[in-house]
This record gives sequence, structure tokens and C-alpha cells, in this order.
Amino acid sequence: MQVAAYVRAYLRSIATEDAPVGLIAPVLRMEAELGLSTVGMNALRWKFSADELGEKRSAPAKKGPTMKDRLKVVDGSG
Repeated sequence: MQVAAYVRAYLRSIATEDAPVGLIAPVLRMEAELGLSTVGMNALRWKFSADELGEKRSAPAKKGPTMKDRLKVVDGSG
């Protein structure tokens, strides 16, 4: 419900150049309350975690044995 109210107020504040100036303060307050701004994230003590998967994605892929390595010479004498 709060997110919907924020979206409606935000859209009204940017819809036209002659949007009511008194609408900007409530929009900024709602952003902070919802944690959508840096001020709000800091107030809620939210932090971004390290991108652990990004480190794995950027690491070179381990290559397994090639097709040639996997072929085995079979001696038919035994």
C-alpha cells in the first residue's frame, strides 16, 4: 500500500512542470521511509553485500581433460 502511494505521488510530482511544489517533500519522505534513497537505506541500516557470484563469474573457467586426453589406447592382445 505504501509503495503504491509513493508511486502515485512520484508520478504526480513529475507529470508536469507545474506540479505542486508541496508534493516534492512528501515524495522525498516516502522514498526515505521505503529505503529507496541513500538516506533511507542508511536510516534503515541496509547494506549491499559483496557480489560473491560475480567473483566466480570473472574467474577463469577450469578446463577439464580434452577429448584427446580422454581417449585411451586399447590393446587387443589381452
